[in-house]
Amino acid sequence: MNSPDSESFTLYAHASALEQQKALLPAAGFPVQVPDPVALSRQIAQLGAIITAMGDEFTARAAEQPAPEHALRAAGAYAVAIGHVGQAAADLGTVAQQLAFFGRTADTRDDPEVRKARQNAAGVIGWAIETARDELDQGAATLRQTASVVAPPSQRVQAALSRSTTAVTVSARTAPSTAPPLAPPAFSSARFR
Repeated sequence: MNSPDSESFTLYAHASALEQQKALLPAAGFPVQVPDPVALSRQIAQLGAIITAMGDEFTARAAEQPAPEHALRAAGAYAVAIGHVGQAAADLGTVAQQLAFFGRTADTRDDPEVRKARQNAAGVIGWAIETARDELDQGAATLRQTASVVAPPSQRVQAALSRSTTAVTVSARTAPSTAPPLAPPAFSSARFR
């Protein structure tokens, strides 16, 4: 069975996969961005693969008896996350239904009733995408929270972090007033997307 540290790493990896899927969803807001049907179908398939992978993780932990506490916590987190990812996949299934409706009504889109129905379908697409985004976010949050409980940062790492902060604070206070200010660290914008 996995150690608490490797268990935590695996949980974080699955959380990152969910966050990547969330990032693939169309941007929020109005007008609603209608997704490409092929890309949407691929994303639904990817969510299915993630569900399968997390189901395998759950099975591996549930099958071991007696299971250590960290494995039981991880199994519970996978079960909760599977529910969220399943709901996200269902939400994207709703989007697919609306896209099929758009395809069926393309030739009659100038009819006032059809135009109204298509506007409503666009609203359903926006709602379903936002719901899927929330579900993926909740699934990832569950996995991340459990990972931090299963293997919290060691006291040594915490001490190193506090020393680092203290050293920066002390050197900033004792630096001569004529010293040029330190430049902020350069961050890649891709890291914050």
